[in-house]
Order: sequence, then structure tokens, then C-alpha cells
Amino acid sequence: AGYSHLWLQDVLRGQMQYRGVIMSDDLGMHAAFSAGNLSQRLQLSLAAGCELVLVCRPEDVEELLPALDQPLADMSARIASLYGKAALDGRQLAEAGSQGAGEWQHWRLSLENLNESSSSIGV
Repeated sequence: AGYSHLWLQDVLRGQMQYRGVIMSDDLGMHAAFSAGNLSQRLQLSLAAGCELVLVCRPEDVEELLPALDQPLADMSARIASLYGKAALDGRQLAEAGSQGAGEWQHWRLSLENLNESSSSIGV
């Protein structure tokens, strides 16, 4: 579906009224090889309507950048829409964290523990 104008434009944008950003699958994944070489997969994704293309391997990025023979469309407005509106402002977020209860506290502690674990193993 990531290379299909029908699915991305007609179904996702048209029928489903999706207005967010469309991101491709990793262009370097094995299942994508049937769609052509890396440059062809990039062009197919963009032509189908992807605003962001995912390229996970640095060597794939190095191969793709010089192969771009034309400037890409400016997608900054669509990408900026990802930020949305914050549910809590900074003060409310600080209050929620200082109360020590609920899901916020759970995730904050999980991140602290993860950070400590990473430090102890030299990551």
C-alpha cells in the first residue's frame, strides 16, 4: 500500500479523510526489494503520497541523497501538524509529576531506571 496512489490518496485521504502525515515503510527492508532499487522505491513512495520516507540504514541514505535529481516538495507545513496541541501546559505537567501518583509517575520512574541501567552497562 505504501507505493499505491489508490490506497494512500483515494482510500486513506479521500474516503477516510485522513489529514495527517503519511510515512513510508523502511525503503531498505527486504520486502520492498520487489518494487525496484532504492531510488525507484523512493520515487514510488513520494508519487503515491508519502510525505516522509523511512530509510533506516545509513548506507541507504548515503546511496539515496546523491541520486535525487530534483528538489523534493516542501512538506514542512504537513510535518508541523504532527506537533498538535499539548494536553497539559508546563505548569500542569510539573504538578502532575510532583504529586507522585498515577501513570505519569510510573513512566517517569521507568525512564529513570532505564537511564541508570544504561549508565551501569556503559551505554
